[in-house]
Amino acid sequence: MLANTAEIKVGRLLEVRIAAGYRTVEDVDALFDTLDAHVAKLPPGVRHVTAADWTRCVVMAPRAADRLKQRIAAVNASTDRSAVLAVTDLPIAVVQFLRIIREAGNPDRRLFYSASEMITWLGERLTADESTRLHQFLTELHAPARQG
Repeated sequence: MLANTAEIKVGRLLEVRIAAGYRTVEDVDALFDTLDAHVAKLPPGVRHVTAADWTRCVVMAPRAADRLKQRIAAVNASTDRSAVLAVTDLPIAVVQFLRIIREAGNPDRRLFYSASEMITWLGERLTADESTRLHQFLTELHAPARQG
């Protein structure tokens, strides 16, 4: 079963994978409650760098999209940089997310279609260990699903 996840494995690199999408306000809140818990573990004054995989995210219901904008805006102060990786074959979902990014009001949040461009942009703010982990996180996008 696909799930949305958020975790910090190395340094201040927050890894977000939106595999199940945001169908409801509750989906948004569940992911951001997890995200907030991880960010709260960082030392005071340390801002996180977010790498998000939106390659499976589809169009959201209007209420879910509005809630996502609220929750994204609420973490602006604790965000150093935030990058989202999307795919071009979901244009309506991408346009919807671009609107959310714009309205959330953080100029250091961007959407990318290229993992290498995303790595370059985020890498300007990452340590060597965080950069290594970012490469691993994005490589996991293309790994075959594990049979369990």
